[in-house]
Amino acid sequence: MKPRAQAARGSGPTAAWDLRGARRNRTIQRVKGIRIKVGWDGALYVDGGRLAEAGFKTFVERAKEEGAALVVYREGVGMDPSSEQRASIERLKETGLELLHPVDAPPEWGPLQSFELEMTPSRFRLSAERGKDMLFAYAPQPGEKPLAYVFKGVGDSALQNLDLLISANRVVESKPHEPDRAFGEETLEKRGLHVRFSYGPRRVWQSFYEDDSAPRHVENLYLGCRSLGLHVVKTAADAGELPS
Repeated sequence: MKPRAQAARGSGPTAAWDLRGARRNRTIQRVKGIRIKVGWDGALYVDGGRLAEAGFKTFVERAKEEGAALVVYREGVGMDPSSEQRASIERLKETGLELLHPVDAPPEWGPLQSFELEMTPSRFRLSAERGKDMLFAYAPQPGEKPLAYVFKGVGDSALQNLDLLISANRVVESKPHEPDRAFGEETLEKRGLHVRFSYGPRRVWQSFYEDDSAPRHVENLYLGCRSLGLHVVKTAADAGELPS
């Protein structure tokens, strides 16, 4: 799909996903923040592992002793939360601990350098690279005209949002799936999902999922990318930066 439009510099993405319970706080680095992630099924994750029900009370007591706030990530950010997630976030609020939005937290793994997610063949692609551009290509429905946009000079801004999606959906914590087949000459012709991103030369994560075999949290990464891309397109269109 060839790019059919370009957006002006400065029209890049913004982190517009609501945690519905956590608040924005640009002084987040002034307090100790404990990252906690809410899975689609409502499960809670801390330090890469699932927080057992038996350990919840101890976790809350420790956080209070340390005067910590909870930096809350939600799987499926960019979409409405599941009923299980709503219940878990309410439970976190009832602890009395302050809940903070992860938008203002430093990156978990350092600055994201590059990102690409593609659904093959020729169904979806979002890619961005630090200091460069963002590409968003999307075929809404079979038979509809494909669209592709290049957003000039917004790679860094895009990567900030993509880093949030990676953390919220617990991608780095999961084991890569068939990494040697990701973006391969053969697999790019197959129906599948390819993901690759880099936090530097020594931290590259990539996976390939054939057909519809991607686990829920990786599927939610794709859905978040789609939501982000469509949000950027709408923002640019509302500003008169896309052709009619």
